[in-house]
Amino acid sequence: NRRLQCIRDCRMLCNAIRQSSRLAQHGRLSRGTSVRCMASAAQAPTYHILSYSYVKDILEKRGPYREAHLAAAQAKADQGLMVMAGAVGSPPEGATFIFRNQSQQDIEAFVQADPYVKNGLVTSWKVSPYTVVVKGQL
Repeated sequence: NRRLQCIRDCRMLCNAIRQSSRLAQHGRLSRGTSVRCMASAAQAPTYHILSYSYVKDILEKRGPYREAHLAAAQAKADQGLMVMAGAVGSPPEGATFIFRNQSQQDIEAFVQADPYVKNGLVTSWKVSPYTVVVKGQL
């Protein structure tokens, strides 16, 4: 099917098309076929890492807030906006969350709403862009 072949060609060439300002919306593909390259189909996902540092006695203090803390993270995961999250260290000294296709502002809103942050269990936090260069199966 000629249309399916054009879609495949577009996906393979979208990176080159996006890099060329004169071909930002349309690309000339093989055999003179023009295909509109949809940016949303070609764009790679963006990732951010949210890192938390916890109070020293997190295990003793987290009880009343843990269910809501985990539910908020699970909701983001269920929406496909969080790849994974978990505690760092044993006993936990912090946590790491990996977000997909979320803006800095979206992540900051998540932080401000987190019961751990609201109740002083997080001593510091940081959001950093994350570039995936090697990807395995989850």
